[in-house]
Order: sequence, then C-alpha cells, then structure tokens
Amino acid sequence: MKRIKFEDLLKLSEEEQDKICALSHSLNEDERVEIENPIKYMNDEETIEYFHKLGALTWEEVNDRISKMFDNATQKHNERACIGYINEQEYEVFVNTDDEGYIPHFHIRSNDKHVKWFETSIRYDSPQYFFHEGKEEYLDSQEREMLNDFFKQKVKSKKFREFTNWQLAIFEWNKNNSKMQLDEDLPIPDYKLLPSKPDNAFK
Repeated sequence: MKRIKFEDLLKLSEEEQDKICALSHSLNEDERVEIENPIKYMNDEETIEYFHKLGALTWEEVNDRISKMFDNATQKHNERACIGYINEQEYEVFVNTDDEGYIPHFHIRSNDKHVKWFETSIRYDSPQYFFHEGKEEYLDSQEREMLNDFFKQKVKSKKFREFTNWQLAIFEWNKNNSKMQLDEDLPIPDYKLLPSKPDNAFK
C-alpha cells in the first residue's frame, strides 16, 4: 500500500487528485493509496489556515476544492465495486453498483493503459455473455481459464480474507443490486465454456 501526504496531494492536477482519492477506497491492498491526515471537517480555523498557506487564495477556495475532490472520488468509487484483478492486474473484474436490470452479471475491463481498451459483461448463472452497448468483447481461451481460476482464489483484502473472489462477487451484487438477489451458494459456472469470438465478428 502506498502513502501520500495531503499537502502533496493538493499539488497535483485535479485529475490526478481524483484518481488517488478513488484508489484510497480500493479493496486491493497493492493498489490502495493511504492519504495521510485526510481532512474530513472544514470548520476548523487552524486547518483552513494551513491549507490557505499552501497556496489557496481564500478559505472558500480551499473548502470548495477539497469538497470537490472527495465528492468526485466517492462518486467514481460508488459507480462500481472492484472484485479483483486478472493476469497481473491487466484486467479488472467489477460489479456496477447501479445496475437496475434483472440479469445478474459482472464486468471485466482492461486496467493497463498499454493494453487496448476492452470491456465485456458476463452472467453469474451460466457461461454466457450479457452484451450491452460498449461491453461486447470476447474472452479468448486463456482468459476464460484465468477467469475460472480467479474466482476460486481467496480475496487479497484482509477485510474479506475468508471469501473467495466468487463469494465476494456474489456479495457485491446482492449488496448493490436489490431487484434480483443471488443465492449465496451459487456454484461457479465453467467459464471455459463461454462462446468464442465468431470468425465474422467485427469486434
């Protein structure tokens, strides 16, 4: 786990600040960033003055910027629940926290900036894709096998260390998507049986 001082965080661009704040929520300990002395309350005059000395023109600007930083990070974090990573963090497996459909599914997307953008969606109950706009990629045979292995592994986070990745994926779906709950004992489908990319597919 990495650490960054809060005053150093404020010196970064807004995009970099938001990214680090989002990583502070990560379940993956290798990825998570701990922000030293994060400010939660802005009614302390000494705290405001401290940030004012870092270069902010007014107390209001300090307050607005820090509030925006954490609001953005929380919003981005709340859009999905990360389950873990496949193939040395090349791909992220996650659950959207705002899916309103009745077909339980999880997502896989590329996590490495050097890898071509990739995202797909797969059902929990069977080895089938659940394609929708922008999430229509196919896993190759090696990736399908890695997905099977991934779900059998224990979660790396100490908070969920008794869970397998599959159990965490079910837990996150049930916690965040109330219309259709999954049986906690649902077995892992054999994802090696996911369809291969058709020869005539453009994607």
